[in-house]
Amino acid sequence: MKRILIIANPTAGQGLAPAHRMAELLARYGAQADIAPTEYAGHAREIALQAALSHTADIVVAAGGDGTCGEVMTGLIGSPVPFAVLPAGTANVTALSLGLPRDADALARYILNGPVVPFRPALANGTPFLCVASVGFDAEAVHRVSLSLKRRMGKLAYAAAGLSAFAAPPPRFEVHANGRHFEVTQMIVSRVPFYAGRYRLFPNARPFANELNVLVVRQGGRARLLHFAVMAALGRHTGMRHVVRISCEQVHATAATPVAAQVDGDAFGTTPVTFSLSPEHVLLKHWA
Repeated sequence: MKRILIIANPTAGQGLAPAHRMAELLARYGAQADIAPTEYAGHAREIALQAALSHTADIVVAAGGDGTCGEVMTGLIGSPVPFAVLPAGTANVTALSLGLPRDADALARYILNGPVVPFRPALANGTPFLCVASVGFDAEAVHRVSLSLKRRMGKLAYAAAGLSAFAAPPPRFEVHANGRHFEVTQMIVSRVPFYAGRYRLFPNARPFANELNVLVVRQGGRARLLHFAVMAALGRHTGMRHVVRISCEQVHATAATPVAAQVDGDAFGTTPVTFSLSPEHVLLKHWA
């Protein structure tokens, strides 16, 4: 009998309901499925780490958004215990990038029998993250989103925070990668094609490949940021003159005045920030 531990974030978009439904379904398939709700930031990492150290789970499932998935992944770095994803958050870039199905039965089969692949997590100043990080305007918006507002409004909370951030002067900072130097107003670092839901910001990215996909918007005013945002939403940003894309294993952001950063949709301090790839692997279940 496979032992499945579902680490569920009760504050994620759909709360604990998806975890309970999946636990019942996995039990019908003959698995032992237990639910561990998180209680505070970082708790998912602690639960996953304890499960790996105590050998009490054969598979760990992250039920929540990308932040929850990233925490579970962090707790399992270097462990032989694989982790799977159960979409239940406001944004589910991880699930989209893995191509996970919507059907509950198919998700249960993926959790139980999906193939396992090793991948190197990304790091922000040494702290692991799973999908997407950024420095600049969008990160400032993330810093302005309160948990209570996110619970009430979901994705609309980010839109409201974005309008608030847009009213401030555009950030200015420097990016260094592959021996090149850029003066920019926005930087996005990704392991996957998607950004903020279904936007294909990196259409040619290989999901969770051993590289960082970096996009920078050169310094400019609000009009440039707005133009980039509109073109990115339309999928027409790749040919913009002020947008540069880079593939690398490390990128560094610095600023004279600290600029906000975020990882997987959660606030992550300010510059300076170095993004890189971890030397250690995690076992991730893929959809096949």
